[in-house]
Amino acid sequence: MDSYYEKVAIHHDFPAMMFYFNEETMKDVQTKDWIPPHWHRSIELSYVKKGNITLCINHQEKVIHAGEFICVNSGMIHELKHNSNSTCEVMMVIFFLKFAKNLISIYFTSIKKTKLLIV
Repeated sequence: MDSYYEKVAIHHDFPAMMFYFNEETMKDVQTKDWIPPHWHRSIELSYVKKGNITLCINHQEKVIHAGEFICVNSGMIHELKHNSNSTCEVMMVIFFLKFAKNLISIYFTSIKKTKLLIV
């Protein structure tokens, strides 16, 4: 599987990019794949709003259905394929890696400082 590095250009004031895909918006793609094999240093979170898609990560395919989320970690070669027998809507957010690391660090630091009270 040939893949390419996708340089994600994110504005520093808002450390994420948002996309919306459906079969109409992807008609310009000249390949059978919606989003061909690629990788990036960012973290990608997608929500399948309608229909289903096939996610391929490191040569393993998984069908993702409406109502399910996909999280692709930094550095993973991945692609999304539209299953032609259904309509589909996908919302995607790509987070700048440094932002995601900082967010996770802050979250887990605050959990460590919180005392758990079980009643």
